[in-house]
Amino acid sequence: MRKMKLSTITIRLMSMLAIAAMFVVSGCGDDDDGGDPDPANNVWQVVQNDSRLSSLEAELEAADLDGTLATTDNITLFAPSDQALETLLGVLGIEDFSTVRSQVVQAVLTYHVTNSVIMSSDLTSGDEIATLSNGEVITVVDGPALSTGATTDAEFVETDIEASNGVVHIVDYVLVPPSLGTVIGEVLGTLAQPIVLGESFSTLYAAIQKADAYAEGEDMPLLYDILRDNAMPDTDFTVFAPTNEVFVAAEIGLDDLTGEQWYGTIAKHVGIGIYNAEDLTTGTMITTAASTTLEVTNAGEGGDFTSIFLDSDGEEGFEAEVAQPAVYSASNGVLHAIAGIL
Repeated sequence: MRKMKLSTITIRLMSMLAIAAMFVVSGCGDDDDGGDPDPANNVWQVVQNDSRLSSLEAELEAADLDGTLATTDNITLFAPSDQALETLLGVLGIEDFSTVRSQVVQAVLTYHVTNSVIMSSDLTSGDEIATLSNGEVITVVDGPALSTGATTDAEFVETDIEASNGVVHIVDYVLVPPSLGTVIGEVLGTLAQPIVLGESFSTLYAAIQKADAYAEGEDMPLLYDILRDNAMPDTDFTVFAPTNEVFVAAEIGLDDLTGEQWYGTIAKHVGIGIYNAEDLTTGTMITTAASTTLEVTNAGEGGDFTSIFLDSDGEEGFEAEVAQPAVYSASNGVLHAIAGIL
């Protein structure tokens, strides 16, 4: 009888130890805190794996920000959906973002990233969130929603998509840095837009800024204001805009001309009145913002592009050819890209 009782005690003791061991194993598998396992994907992989973010994926990769999102710890990405990016293209009146100056794209994309993990429960109306875009802030408003330099607040499509190095929230509108939003608001739909925001005209824009620094000191109309329909609001213009490649080919850099020289040169590229391609026939005379005359010569004869040639000095020959007509049609005129400098 005593031997049977000892065996029973032994069996019960072994069962208790086995159950205890199961609890120990279970606890180890949950990192001893009872929480969910760490997410397997980093922020970049979250973007890659979400079909709603395919356009954002392409833009982030083109801007070389994929590595940042994959390797940087403790970040939050407010990810604009494909529809949000499509809406912005419509607002800008362009087909894709490849035509937008790379610095502008970089500023917008980094404005969607913060260097801290912010869950939806952390969003309180009135809070300001510093971003990687030169520290410019996003303001949290009631909803919660996000208010930035855009005219429309961004609302959340989905929140708290956890990643191994942070969190992703999907939003329905592209966030714009406030400083850039001010500029876009000033130039949107005007002749200044493709020059200020366009990749192909960044050299021309830098030259305009230098020219306007001179003009401001001389109390002259700013070229920027003329192009954005502010200095002469009742006047339409035709801009003959040299691309970056033209300045490279001509070996003319920003420092090669003074502000005064740039002002006079660029003003000769701004014709008063609207001249579409069909209006640029041989012998057409165009008065410019520099109070000079621009003549269309030999239109339709030879040439590498449109065979519409432009002469600004009255001497034999021509200085530029219209390379791509009507690159941009604006509320205050039309812009033609040209090969050559007047």
